[in-house]
Amino acid sequence: IYYKDFTGLGVMGVGIESKNEEHGLEYYLDGIYDPTASVITEGRALRITTNRPLTSSLPWVYQVGTPVFDDSSGNNNGIIEQGETIGVRISLYNGGMAQAPITKAVILDTTYITSMGDSAAFGNIFPGATKYNAESPMRFRISEACPSDAVLEVPIEISSLGGWYKTHTKVRIHVGGPVGVDEFDKLPRGIELLRTYPNPFNSSARVEILIGYDVSERVRLEVFDITGRRVGVLHDDYLQTGQHAFSFDAKDLPSGCYFTRLRASNLEKTGKLLLIR
Repeated sequence: IYYKDFTGLGVMGVGIESKNEEHGLEYYLDGIYDPTASVITEGRALRITTNRPLTSSLPWVYQVGTPVFDDSSGNNNGIIEQGETIGVRISLYNGGMAQAPITKAVILDTTYITSMGDSAAFGNIFPGATKYNAESPMRFRISEACPSDAVLEVPIEISSLGGWYKTHTKVRIHVGGPVGVDEFDKLPRGIELLRTYPNPFNSSARVEILIGYDVSERVRLEVFDITGRRVGVLHDDYLQTGQHAFSFDAKDLPSGCYFTRLRASNLEKTGKLLLIR
């Protein structure tokens, strides 16, 4: 984005957004810059890329995944309604090169939303790690004056480094809709090897795994032969909460019995697959 001639900012936004308006990057909105953003001036260009800054020593914390709402602090009927107190849990990912210590998040007030003042504690988020506020949901009250069937944006302020680092995100909530398909007590915990198919297989197989909300460590998925020799590493990095699938290519391996091993910190799961030529 290049600004050759520039006369000032007003009620407008600068950034990018997906077609379904559910994901995006906000650089400027209605007089507010991102805390780490440079001011837009004549002759300045903005480069939007998936590559993180190589020289930054700051954390880069942003929301990932789908927020989970619940009305257990309200009437607990599973419907988001006017005048009700709603709790929300989100996942935060640190894509920067520095640790984000004592990370917190709090909801900000809007016309129809009043924060209950709950600060969600995420603790220390290391580079490449994801944290989830399982035990400290942020709560807010929806105004009784809110129109029915409205879709509200809930602004959230994220802070770390004793408040020196701050950034913002937003989640959307549908008034009159259900609290969400994922209730908190149904969220997955730990790690699981879901299935491998086809099994037996003759050239390649698909390995599906499940990562729980409480897993913030590096996840490693490996394949071993019957002698214990490792013949493949399907993944060795951090993963978001939810299901993931990986392909195991065995075109150069002989027929026989093989084992998958899924590890994250002190958690471990193993599975068996059979290669038949």
